[in-house]
Amino acid sequence: MISRSVPTYTYSDIWHSLKRRSQQGSDQDLQSRLAEMHQVRHVFLLDSARVALYVLLKAYNRPGGVLMPAYTCIVVPEAVCYAGYTPVFVDIDYHSLNLTTSNVRQVLTRDITVLLATHLFGIPCELDEFSDILDPDRVLLVEDAAAALGAEYRSQPVGSFGNAAILSFQATKVVAGEVGGALLTNDDDLAAKVTRLLETAVPPANGWQLLAKSFVRKIVTSEWLYSLTQFGYRTLRGEEMFEIVTPQNQIPPRFLANNSPFSNTLITLQMDRLNWNLNRRRKLAQIYQELLAGHPRLTHCWIPQRCSPAWIQYPVFVEDKKAFYKHMQRAGVDLSWTYRYSCADSYKKVGYPNAQKAAQTVVGLPTYPSLSDQQARAIARAATRY
Repeated sequence: MISRSVPTYTYSDIWHSLKRRSQQGSDQDLQSRLAEMHQVRHVFLLDSARVALYVLLKAYNRPGGVLMPAYTCIVVPEAVCYAGYTPVFVDIDYHSLNLTTSNVRQVLTRDITVLLATHLFGIPCELDEFSDILDPDRVLLVEDAAAALGAEYRSQPVGSFGNAAILSFQATKVVAGEVGGALLTNDDDLAAKVTRLLETAVPPANGWQLLAKSFVRKIVTSEWLYSLTQFGYRTLRGEEMFEIVTPQNQIPPRFLANNSPFSNTLITLQMDRLNWNLNRRRKLAQIYQELLAGHPRLTHCWIPQRCSPAWIQYPVFVEDKKAFYKHMQRAGVDLSWTYRYSCADSYKKVGYPNAQKAAQTVVGLPTYPSLSDQQARAIARAATRY
């Protein structure tokens, strides 16, 4: 079975990360690369993207409403609440899956102190339009680029437009570090406050445990073993195509942590392959676009002009999500079916029909760079038979 996701690191990367994890300068190397790529002065490496968002909001220290898409990962509003702010959900544009200025303008009140511009699935939102409607003295523009490392909007990397940006290196992201997130900013005052906050951070995750997790993940996502992995996951976790997820209200123990040197090294080793990684994802997306064009039951996401998505998956819209998912399973292809919820539902908010519709109809075709063109064509052929 073709996996829905395969981590981007190799067995060689894991081995070399183990050997180099204690060497001086590994963290600084990754920080320098990210700073140069996004043209920012300050880069902080945290245990996850949600920790990075939490730290940013605590440092900003202007509790109020945080505008965010209702269709996003549940850990985002959770981190906002942990930091003492209030999630204020905005319905998405169903065709692009991202926020629009018209929807944001409708809920932009004086109580709003942060706008979280999310590049969902690595597809850039229209950033310049948000800047036009925000008062920079009252509202912090933060890019949620967790899924969009390397994506470009108007020939500029996302993560370099706002006052700050968040990246993720979780196992399914553009570059997988098993764990890890980054906070980027050019604001010297904000960076100084972040530095002080991180003086209370707990030690990072154990490198040996991350080594074992990364090694096991490579094995269980391999094509020859994945059908067994998927069966076990389905048995233990189930496969709800749509549900209401209950948010966590308490900050997890040892939440505020820097990233592991092992993970930082694992990410750094892959940065040399980032262009290849992105080019592979874009080629796979192009194959899906061409072979699925005109399909009567599948429609594609709208992409803004002059942008290059990072494509952590290729989202398609299908009226009967479960039927399509089962059809592809029988063809030996696993799909991503998250986000299978609207965060507005989780927080008992009503009036977000597009977010709920997206949760009920969006599935993701795999785009990890080790997927071959031949496999992508086989996936598209299976989809065309639906």
